[in-house]
Amino acid sequence: MKPWRRMCVAVIFVITILTLESCVPHTVSAPNTPSGPNSGEVGEMLTFTTGGASCSHGHPVQYRFYWGDGTFSSWGSSPTASHAWTSAGTYQVKAQARCSVDTSVVSEWSPTKTVTIISTSPSTSELQILDWQLLPTDNMFMPWVIRGHAQNISGRTLHYAEVRGHFYDSNNVLLCSWLDNISDLPPDTVWEFNIYCICSDTCDRVDHATVSVGSCW
Repeated sequence: MKPWRRMCVAVIFVITILTLESCVPHTVSAPNTPSGPNSGEVGEMLTFTTGGASCSHGHPVQYRFYWGDGTFSSWGSSPTASHAWTSAGTYQVKAQARCSVDTSVVSEWSPTKTVTIISTSPSTSELQILDWQLLPTDNMFMPWVIRGHAQNISGRTLHYAEVRGHFYDSNNVLLCSWLDNISDLPPDTVWEFNIYCICSDTCDRVDHATVSVGSCW
């Protein structure tokens, strides 16, 4: 076959493929129901996994999770994400997918997974947070710290007490959770806690934070 004929055949083939692709509706199928723990404690980081979504044009897909508390994970190629809830309750976790090439093509939500979060040590009977603030630091690896004060109001010595901090971006997506703890805290004693943002790959996106009382005994 002469070279110009080969070129014509190739051009016709490419045009045919593009035409066929443009005729296929561009959709993304809903992902699977998230899998992961059925329960956890306030402030505990839990990990969930979905998958199974596909793009009708064969493009890669991205996933995100809705945590049932008004917050979402970031879109990403990984079907796995983690979250820590700041208050006890029952939450409905679900996942969504989108085309990574045309991000306006979004799937329906997956079926939901029910997650129950419990509080193991209410602040009203063990440890009371008096004040706190989110502050920048000079440490490039831990550029944010939650610094505050908590008081032992249990009427006894707490052999262990902890305060958990949760760092969020401007879209209220949880970036990192960490804690500070103390041993043998006498009754009525005020303790200064410092909770650092240890997730150096996301710390540059920190916008605000929350705190909660963790385990006490």
